[in-house]
Amino acid sequence: MIRRENRAVVEHTVVGLFTKTPVIWVSLGPGRAGATRLEEATCRQREIPVLVRSGRWNSRGREYWLYDDVVYSTDVHLTAEQVRDLVIERALKENARLARASAAAQRAAVTPRPRRAPIPPDIKSLVWQRDGGQCVSCGSTVRLEFDHVIPVSMGGADTVRNLQLLCVSCNAAKGGDLT
Repeated sequence: MIRRENRAVVEHTVVGLFTKTPVIWVSLGPGRAGATRLEEATCRQREIPVLVRSGRWNSRGREYWLYDDVVYSTDVHLTAEQVRDLVIERALKENARLARASAAAQRAAVTPRPRRAPIPPDIKSLVWQRDGGQCVSCGSTVRLEFDHVIPVSMGGADTVRNLQLLCVSCNAAKGGDLT
């Protein structure tokens, strides 16, 4: 609907021998009609878009707008306020996209924490034999897990004395406590 015309050139000059008048020349680039001189647009185009070329006067039917020294084109008829709103919306979307990209780059730069080494198989076997292949809390023999009596996050080790067999529900009920 709206796009920035990157090949357009905007020049600020002053014309007149006796009365100096600031003007803006807008050249739409090669293959398009020549420059347009805009006297009253010099100041206004900073606050609200100014129509540079109407869609009625070019073969593409595009309207060209000057807003804050940048030329934008639209393929539908819009008011100056609508053009301004679309330009602002586009800038906000671009800023949000840049913020997401920056956040993603920062996440990628953070080195992931190393995974904890698995419990050695010989330790698992000794704990299984000691606990008789059942939950030490409720005696269940299904969905068993190896639980650290002192959690690894609190300095617990993968030793036979620090491991026990618990079923899923008992392990969930225990959580990260020292019970």
